[in-house]
Amino acid sequence: MTRIPPAFQARPTVDRIWSVFEAPIAGTPLTLAKLIVAVALLIALVWLTGKLTRWLAHGVLRRRGVDPGSTEEIATLVRYLLTALGVVIILQAVIGVNLTTIVGLLAGIGVGLGFGLQNIVSNFFSGLILLFERPIKVGEKVRVGEAVGTVRRIAIRATTIIADDNTAIIIPNSDFIPQRVTNWRRPSRGSDALAERAAALLSAQASELGDTGLLLAAVPDDDPLPAAQLTRYAKLAHEIGFVGVLGGGAADHAEGLRGGPLPAGDPLRGTWTEVALGPGYGACFVARRDDGGVWRFAISYDHETVVECAVVLMARMPSLAAVA
Repeated sequence: MTRIPPAFQARPTVDRIWSVFEAPIAGTPLTLAKLIVAVALLIALVWLTGKLTRWLAHGVLRRRGVDPGSTEEIATLVRYLLTALGVVIILQAVIGVNLTTIVGLLAGIGVGLGFGLQNIVSNFFSGLILLFERPIKVGEKVRVGEAVGTVRRIAIRATTIIADDNTAIIIPNSDFIPQRVTNWRRPSRGSDALAERAAALLSAQASELGDTGLLLAAVPDDDPLPAAQLTRYAKLAHEIGFVGVLGGGAADHAEGLRGGPLPAGDPLRGTWTEVALGPGYGACFVARRDDGGVWRFAISYDHETVVECAVVLMARMPSLAAVA
């Protein structure tokens, strides 16, 4: 009797196993083999789009001088678009689903989402609104409800902000739409009173630092300071370690203030600058009048910006060395 080689004996077993992978699922063109290939390609798609968008953000946009906030937003939108396009291609090429079926599937999913996943859908579209309208950007300091921190990341479901104590706060994107959001990094426009209220925010935060606090300021010109501003500086001088004011004659008109005039050609003339510093805290307020006499101002909590402002003011503060 002729013996069948083992390789040929195993052939029917391999064929039976392969037939399981090739068998249609529930009478549809979809097979287990196609499903496995589709899942593998989807995993590869997510990995590849992540690597590509990180390269776009850090290797292309940053080198071209695009600010970090815009860089992250562009990278996120590109990732969404590439992922959506890749999913459609995989469904068509591997599983054989046509566009009409995809549209019908999305419509059916939409009905299901309307009943069970409203919050997820709301957060997703709220995230898109944040990315397109850009009321906040990565790197800006914001207040949402009781949460205060610097925006670290705007993702598909939630936005991450980092508080002053370096803790991460995860806020659902939908919370940014109905609630009042305060953004301290956005340039604002307003009257003298509005600009003074914005600057007073730094004084209020610096006053909590006690003897370790420091406030440096440079006012636009040599005209006498408004009463509210001079009173604020004088009060703060008794609450924190050092208050120095350049210009405006403030150091000559309030006890406890140090400083002096700005030279005639000094670049700081025409600009109102205040820097508050202390352990674990730093903020910089910068304001300038436009041609119509309206103030344009902004507050930055960015570490490099605050340090740069502080160095500029310290270099012009004549009495700082004497105090040290």
